[in-house]
This record gives sequence, structure tokens and C-alpha cells, in this order.
Amino acid sequence: MKKYNITHCLKDCLRTKIIITTIMVLSFLLLPKVGFHPQGGEVFMLPTNLFFPFVHANIFHLLCNILCLWQMTALKRMLPIGFIISLACSYLPESAFDIMGCSGVIFAIIGYKFGEVAMFRKMIKSYALFFIITAFIPNVAVLFHLYCLIVAYLLGNIIQTFMLWRKAYRI
Repeated sequence: MKKYNITHCLKDCLRTKIIITTIMVLSFLLLPKVGFHPQGGEVFMLPTNLFFPFVHANIFHLLCNILCLWQMTALKRMLPIGFIISLACSYLPESAFDIMGCSGVIFAIIGYKFGEVAMFRKMIKSYALFFIITAFIPNVAVLFHLYCLIVAYLLGNIIQTFMLWRKAYRI
């Protein structure tokens, strides 16, 4: 079995962050804005929902998402979980339009981490101001962010509870 030291873990985390940042910047420069439809209308949902984490409204939006991702730990393990949860939440009511950027993935990762340690009140206190402020900003998918946070919290809590139960009963 291969031993990992702290420098290997830091290099691996840094490599993951650089790859993700590169993908986000390239997609910002190359992909059309497929998730943003100010006139409304019917949208073919599958490509939009699959690509929305890579499409950003402007450079400020892109930089804010990159900054948030760079502050996270265990990104390599958590990124697939966050992506799957945000993709599932994008099909929930009132969140299936005007979604772009990876903030849903970020909120899913945050919710999952809070769920692992069962700190719901602290999570709500930490992000209540964000939801109150963004409720008044046009074109921000507040319900989508909330869905990602809550669904990921519940999933993280259920998985952690199952793992503790399994360890206690040695299954």
C-alpha cells in the first residue's frame, strides 16, 4: 500500500485546482452562453444542465467562482459529488432556467461537508445573509443554490449516519 505524505496531498490538491481553473477559463472563452435566456422560451434541458457549471455570465462571475473553489479542501474527492448533486437539483422546480456557473457545485460541496458533521444550524447561520442579499439581485438562481445546499446536507448526513451505524454494528 502506497503511503501519502502531506506534500503529495498538497501537490495533488493544487494540481486539481489548476486543472479545474483551466477548464473554467477555457470554457468561459470558448463556449457560448447556453444557459442564459433572458427572453425565456423552451430550452433543450440536457445540454444546458450538463454544461451550466462551465458557462459564466461575465469575468466577475468566473473569478468569484474560481476564488471559492480555490478556498476549498478535499476538492478532488468532493467535486464529483458536488457536480452530481447540482445536476440533480437543476431539474427541481423553479431552478431549471437561467442557471450558469459552478456556484451550485460549490454550495453542494459546502452542504455535503456540513452534513458530514451534522451542523445544520451553523450552516444556515453562515449562509442566511447570502440568501437574503441574493434574493434581491436579478438573475441569481437563489432557489437553486438553496436546493444544492439542503440536498447535499441531507445526503452527507445520511451517508455519515450510515457509516457510523455500519462501524458500530461491524457490518
